[in-house]
Amino acid sequence: MTVGSLYLDNDFDFDLQGFDELSSSPLRLPCLNSVYLSIQGLWLDLSAKSSIPPVAAAGFGSDFRGVYIQEVKVHFQDDLEGLPCLTANDFVIGTGGISGRIAADWNIGVNPGNKSFIDEKCDAKVKLFGNDGYEFALRRISIRLDKSIPTEFAIEGALKLPFFDSIVDVEMSIGEGGRILFGLRGIGPNGLLKLTKEGLFELEVDSLQFKRSAEEMGFTANGTFALLEPRLKERIPKFSVERLSVYRKSGNDQESGNHKWSLRLDGGSVEINKSINLFDVARADIKSIGFGKKDQGGIEWNTITISAGAEIAAISAGATVYGLRIPWRLDPSKPLGVDVGPLTLDGLGIKGKIPNTIAFDGYVKWGGAGAFEGSLAIHLIPCKIDIGAGLKIETRHTAVTRSLRRSRTGLRLAFRWDHFRCILPAPRD
Repeated sequence: MTVGSLYLDNDFDFDLQGFDELSSSPLRLPCLNSVYLSIQGLWLDLSAKSSIPPVAAAGFGSDFRGVYIQEVKVHFQDDLEGLPCLTANDFVIGTGGISGRIAADWNIGVNPGNKSFIDEKCDAKVKLFGNDGYEFALRRISIRLDKSIPTEFAIEGALKLPFFDSIVDVEMSIGEGGRILFGLRGIGPNGLLKLTKEGLFELEVDSLQFKRSAEEMGFTANGTFALLEPRLKERIPKFSVERLSVYRKSGNDQESGNHKWSLRLDGGSVEINKSINLFDVARADIKSIGFGKKDQGGIEWNTITISAGAEIAAISAGATVYGLRIPWRLDPSKPLGVDVGPLTLDGLGIKGKIPNTIAFDGYVKWGGAGAFEGSLAIHLIPCKIDIGAGLKIETRHTAVTRSLRRSRTGLRLAFRWDHFRCILPAPRD
């Protein structure tokens, strides 16, 4: 029992003392035998001259009169069992409107390994897009009100993706300007998003995009691909994949035989980092090999991308290529039935040394958004002079050096001396 006092002053303003906070265990509401209510932290604010701190923190003025509840829960049992539990946190109701976060919660059941749902433990499970491939189990719907105006809305649950033996956590919310934000994370403490095909492979996802068109529906992922079969896993390293698509053609019914989900891979790369000895004369260092597709002149080409380096020991010289792309396609009219397109590359590096004379090391590289940069370092060995220079050209308006100037065309050129150092020999006695 809580004992307190209620005071009424000459202005008919109420002041409560001793009723600082009330709480109750779950109790059955009268005339509603299947509805139970539990309250934690209830404050009455009946004064028109001042407000209690939680009400003021919610943005209400000193003239507010009403109730603040830290948490209130509504449970449904007996005849209404199966309805979601309703929860309201920092709930304020009175003059000026309603504020707080209100949520409805459902139970979700997932088997060990997060491979499939346990149907009897899922309170609300639906098929998205009217499709058996996407199963969504609802966990929570929440809305936040500020003085009766909705300011946040979110849906949380778990999603079973087609083709894969994986279930992921999903959250959809509405951000500023009505934008719909969609987030995925792995089920578990680290939240790492992995999609698994049991016994075959797993994909650690960097990005995921859903797509539905008149031709097909599905999703596309970028990430790191790894085989799971122990013998293959030891011999084939992880490699990155670009635009790995799980799709199904639209308009195919169950009787057509083409209703299954399929895989399509547009590109990827393997980090190799292997050195090859070329007859004790030179050494080739293969960093990575990639594959993909690109459209050039309305023609779709397959591409092989190589990043590698080579060194010739006899003359102390070497070269490195970054992202050398070799486009090719099958063409019966060409010799060997293969047509090879123009080569492109992302960058080139060189280094070398002439004993007792000069040493040099430099590179040129094409970056994103039309940027081009390069650097060259020269060491004059006899006189111990080091000279370094850098060059960068870009079309975006970002600062490169203090002396950079913007032209009317939007193309900017920067050139700077990295260093100039001369080491003089010590004076002789």
